Amino acid sequence: MEDLLFTPDRMWVIDWPHTATGAPCMRLLLLLPSVAAGGVDPEPLWRGHGPANEADTASV
Repeated sequence: MEDLLFTPDRMWVIDWPHTATGAPCMRLLLLLPSVAAGGVDPEPLWRGHGPANEADTASV
């Protein structure tokens, strides 16, 4: 539970030992192979993530 941060309107998952700044979509992008390996289609998660819509699709 130490990696979960709750606010009144959402929940954040924070990897405290590896916090960094960068492109907002990178953490999700790096997590999606694990999501796919677990049998979940990563495409809807990616498309539902606001910052992902700003990413250059050809680069991803």
